[in-house]
Amino acid sequence: MKRARIIFIIIFLLLLVIPGASMPFFKNAVNSEKRELAKRPALFTADGMEKDFGEKFESWMADHIGFRNALITADNEVMNLFGQTSVKDVIVGKDGWLYFGKDLNDYCNVPTLSERNINNIAAGYEMVNDYLAQKG
Repeated sequence: MKRARIIFIIIFLLLLVIPGASMPFFKNAVNSEKRELAKRPALFTADGMEKDFGEKFESWMADHIGFRNALITADNEVMNLFGQTSVKDVIVGKDGWLYFGKDLNDYCNVPTLSERNINNIAAGYEMVNDYLAQKG
């Protein structure tokens, strides 16, 4: 039992260390996103120490960590197993189709306006129409 725990801890630590330790081997990693990856920040600039070094380093590390594309793909596959996506407003439909959640009511023909809302909109249009008719 103790040996199993030690093996589990070693495997866990390796999974934490491997992506960071493999970064030197992934310098020319393929960028599959439609954006420019973060540039490596310099700790010192001509004006002294970089004020936002921590934030810039975190962005650079997130964009260049080893096995990044494989980890993103694995995350998406795990989320798909549970019928979810890693994007908040996206819903997985039948046959793996993805839908924008805010438009789902439009696709399903679910009325989103109450009778009162419709009457208010109609009254507003009538007021605008009357005003424009007075102006010619």
